[in-house]
Amino acid sequence: MEHLAHPVSGSTLLRLIRRLDLPPVGDVAVLGVDEFAFRRGRRFGTILIDMETHRPLDVLPDHTADTFAAWLQDRHHVQAICRYTGYDLTTVRRYARATSAEELIRPRLRTRTDLDPHKAHLVQRWEEGCDNAETLRNELAKRGYTGSRRTVRRFLNTLGTSVLRQPPPAPAPAVPDVVRWIIGRPENQSEPAGQHLKDLCTRCTHIAATCWLARGFASLLRRRDGHRLQDWLAEAEQSEITELHSFAKGLRQDLAAVTAGLTMTWSSGAVEGHVNRIKMIKRQHYGRAGFDLLRRRILLA
Repeated sequence: MEHLAHPVSGSTLLRLIRRLDLPPVGDVAVLGVDEFAFRRGRRFGTILIDMETHRPLDVLPDHTADTFAAWLQDRHHVQAICRYTGYDLTTVRRYARATSAEELIRPRLRTRTDLDPHKAHLVQRWEEGCDNAETLRNELAKRGYTGSRRTVRRFLNTLGTSVLRQPPPAPAPAVPDVVRWIIGRPENQSEPAGQHLKDLCTRCTHIAATCWLARGFASLLRRRDGHRLQDWLAEAEQSEITELHSFAKGLRQDLAAVTAGLTMTWSSGAVEGHVNRIKMIKRQHYGRAGFDLLRRRILLA
């Protein structure tokens, strides 16, 4: 404004920006939804994206299901969404009634600790007579361990006299490694990884069956062969792997949505891109601008 020879205060400019009309939403064929943090871990908002144009449509002041449902009700009826998308009514209701995204995501179990790769070394040093947790922790730090002395001490306390007379067992393959061997592309696997997986499958028929079915499902994901999902489900349900029975049952409950996800080309990449953009805008505002100004900058800039 100074360059235009029209000096004005910053407060006046902000008032003018807040008076700007927001663009109309219009008809949306595919809607992308994601949350972002106003304050990390404390307060969240929601960004809505037109997936065809990658244009932000609106910003909601929180990430609750009620606010999002109210936004949808202003534009579409739950039945209308089903007719428009072709998704099952149960699927639409489940997403609409969820109070948070966490209800729709199964928590990932922690199966490995930072100490696991170093346990064989600790057993060996224990057998050699070293039982000082601080000394052993310093040794492990040179091997890449970043955990605490207390964790080392807790593991030492589990070592009994019977362990002292036995050679340390070979470390079992880490769960993430086995998962990567199973679902990774066979042509991209190293020879040792392929041999490890072959040995596991030879020793356990359940692992062999799981490997076959998991690789089949990974193929569905990569090739978007949604038309083959029914055959895969039947094969999984006929197997002896009870965990896969539960997985197949869950897929059948949302079969239309899962089939669409394995067939359609839409992804959440555009939504994630706008969430990153919002983070940049928040850093520029330092959290002092307020929701109304943030919303206008997201939608009008």
